[in-house]
Amino acid sequence: MKCARCDVRMVAGLVGKGRPLNLRFVPRDRKFFVWDYADVAAHACPQCGSIQLSVDPEALKSAIKKD
Repeated sequence: MKCARCDVRMVAGLVGKGRPLNLRFVPRDRKFFVWDYADVAAHACPQCGSIQLSVDPEALKSAIKKD
């Protein structure tokens, strides 16, 4: 993945991997009892410091309400 700001190849990683910073994306419109939320993944640009966050779309779909 390339940086949208400066077109340099970004470094892939996770936000807060491991304890005590286990970060999860919790949608506002979530199912009543959802135990497993989507992990937050990150890509960081080594040149300008820009960060792009993302979650697994399948994990997100399983966490949100279906109307």
